[in-house]
Amino acid sequence: MSTESPVLDIKAPLCPNCGSVDVAAILYGHPACSEEINLDLESNQTVLGGCCEIYEKAPEWCCTKCNHQFGACASSEDGY
Repeated sequence: MSTESPVLDIKAPLCPNCGSVDVAAILYGHPACSEEINLDLESNQTVLGGCCEIYEKAPEWCCTKCNHQFGACASSEDGY
């Protein structure tokens, strides 16, 4: 499995909990539906994080083997 998301153009880190390479980027908000996003979702390279605003310690990554969420997304200027 590739660890790079073609939609997000980023390389996923190893899971710090189990060491798996099967790590997906968490995508927040209301993404526009596209074939690329659907392929990323189907291949577990991206998972949906919800439609909420990103808060300060929102996880950036999710291991698809052990479901450990880790990393911190960049927070908005509001601190959300």
